Amino acid sequence: AAIDVFTRGTRAFPRSERMLAGLGAALYGHGSYEDGAQRVCDAADLNPADAQPYLFLGKMEQASPRPLACVKEKLARFAGQRPNDPWANYYYAISLLKPDDDKEQSKEVERLLQNAVRLDSNFALAHLQLGVLKSNAGDWQGAKESYEKAAASDPTLPDPHFRLAQVYRRMGD
Repeated sequence: AAIDVFTRGTRAFPRSERMLAGLGAALYGHGSYEDGAQRVCDAADLNPADAQPYLFLGKMEQASPRPLACVKEKLARFAGQRPNDPWANYYYAISLLKPDDDKEQSKEVERLLQNAVRLDSNFALAHLQLGVLKSNAGDWQGAKESYEKAAASDPTLPDPHFRLAQVYRRMGD
């Protein structure tokens, strides 16, 4: 029903970023990930200065099992427009992780995540992702520190605790 309502809404108001974002959310929620992301990308293009479509694209990309076609480009624009926004840095880093096949890209991901935690020292999700990067690189001490910061920043997140236990076991602690 939501898809139908927002489809009619976008026909009536083709320049409404909210209608496009709503349609994108409805499509995404219905399992049409690519179509949903494309509508939210279109919404981001209507008003590139508005952060809301980008934040939604970041959440979509993070939850998606595979990269979404237009998202990386839009999140790169968002990070470029807002270099001092921790969420812009974080979501662009997340988009670069898919697929994780390049050492240079890993350095850029780490730089973006470091920037996110510099801007917001309690950004648990960014600390968690830094821990994952460090763990994947075999830097157990660095991973431990990042997971500890993530757990301290948001004790309700289960992943930092689980991953911290794995690192402790790996380090013989």
